[in-house]
Amino acid sequence: MRGAPFERPRLRGPGVLHQRYVRRAPVAAGAPALALAPAPAPAPVERPVGFFGSGRVVVAFIGLLFGCQLALLVEALSPLRVVFRILAFGTSLALLALVKGRRLKHPAMPFLLAFVGVTAFNFFQPGTTSALAAAAQVGIQAAVFAPLFWASRLRIDEKIFGRIVLLLFLFNMASATVGVLQVYFPGRFQPALSSVIEGQGEGYLRSLQFETASGARVFRPMGLTDLPGGAATGAFYAVLLGSALLLSRQGTWKRVLSVGGIGVGLVSLYLCQVRAAAVTLLVCMLAMGLVLMVAGRLMRLAVLGAVVG
Repeated sequence: MRGAPFERPRLRGPGVLHQRYVRRAPVAAGAPALALAPAPAPAPVERPVGFFGSGRVVVAFIGLLFGCQLALLVEALSPLRVVFRILAFGTSLALLALVKGRRLKHPAMPFLLAFVGVTAFNFFQPGTTSALAAAAQVGIQAAVFAPLFWASRLRIDEKIFGRIVLLLFLFNMASATVGVLQVYFPGRFQPALSSVIEGQGEGYLRSLQFETASGARVFRPMGLTDLPGGAATGAFYAVLLGSALLLSRQGTWKRVLSVGGIGVGLVSLYLCQVRAAAVTLLVCMLAMGLVLMVAGRLMRLAVLGAVVG
């Protein structure tokens, strides 16, 4: 008599999901079951309450970042550009104090603190204009990796995590789509160019342009940024996250949307002419394909190769 088919275990990583995967050897068919000692009861975990103790904080924070990015593209709000930039970085630092939950000692903490210490040497650099500028640089660097600490206090389940991935995918796909439209409809979807880029001179600006088949000179796709070639970032994540959604057990409409995002991302990445993003994406796709091959999921590997390749 054949035993029940062995089900492949689902991997669940540690970290913000607060789950640990333990690999167990499969039990052979017909083998007597071994008496195992009952596992000790896990220690009770304090469940944070309220908005600042739930995974919705991450969704709201990402939405705030996207809103600040879009506000930078509106010319009527150009006098408030500094306010929106401070709001994005300042919110990340403020959540260090506002987010509730059990504090976890992240293994990267010593390295990040050392990085902040190295950045603090700007106070003694002769080229630093003022102490305020050096302090702002330290604050910006700290705000970048601050979510590594406050997000680990939250209990993020699979539903919230899926929303986060979908939100990131949709925004980056929108940026890649706008980048493609900026090339095929010159001047119609073009945002205001960054003042820093404009100050580099005419020769530098021409190096960021290319000539289309119709003879018009256009900037490399900006997407939802104010930098020529900025759509490459959105294109990169549209392909990467779209591939993850394509291979996951999501609904049909999400898979169809992921195929469209992958296609738009590849076209936008080609038009941006940013080789670093293209090479990085190639490495990520090869790594994803290698994992699928080792896991024996050849059908998913074939689907990924057919869509991306």
